[in-house]
Amino acid sequence: MEGYYRFPLFFKDIFQKKDLPKCSLEESVARHIQLLIVTSWGENKMDGEYGSFFWDNDFDILSTNARRKEMITHSIVYAIHRYEKRLHKTHVDVEIRQAEIRNEQEGTRLRRKVDIVVSGVLKKNNQPFRYQTGFFIGPFATE
Repeated sequence: MEGYYRFPLFFKDIFQKKDLPKCSLEESVARHIQLLIVTSWGENKMDGEYGSFFWDNDFDILSTNARRKEMITHSIVYAIHRYEKRLHKTHVDVEIRQAEIRNEQEGTRLRRKVDIVVSGVLKKNNQPFRYQTGFFIGPFATE
């Protein structure tokens, strides 16, 4: 396995001088992009701009899906260009749709779902890269 540490890091293992789990370059980049997406600005105390700034508008009910899509896309592109230097020729595709959520207690209801695809080229080996994720907003929830 390559020399990329797998998130999350467990400090107990570090202090006990155990080998930490490692992952491939592709998995490392994908996990870092996921971290950039779910971290809101100001959450990282060492760098207030680390993460995505679109979370400030998670509950903005007046924003249209087109405006929200533009903001999410711009935020992710900015974060990747600033913090994920192992990837270039990056393209971010965001889709926002209504999704049915079925729950035994609440029945069926509609939630706004964001689907994200990040593609690009890994600088180290010039290989294509693709990462896909999704989540619900207003309020945030993972699948």
